[in-house]
Amino acid sequence: MLDLLKNSGRIRVLTEEQKSSISGGKGTCAYSLPNGTSVQIGPNASVDCPCEGYGVSAQTAQQMTQGIAGAHWCCDSCSSASWYNPPK
Repeated sequence: MLDLLKNSGRIRVLTEEQKSSISGGKGTCAYSLPNGTSVQIGPNASVDCPCEGYGVSAQTAQQMTQGIAGAHWCCDSCSSASWYNPPK
């Protein structure tokens, strides 16, 4: 069915690169973790937050914030997020 739609000229399938740019997958994302969050950075090491990451992929931003209350992430339109405060 998809092949039929593609060949009819009424649908356009995006390339992987186009899909990544739409979803903010190429280093256009950021995340913020609240105070009290502990992030494992090695087998025997962790960092206590607040922590922020800028210029990361959508996958990284989502993984870093998954399941953490008070965590935030954004892609592409981060400048409009109230918590977004990148280094100058």
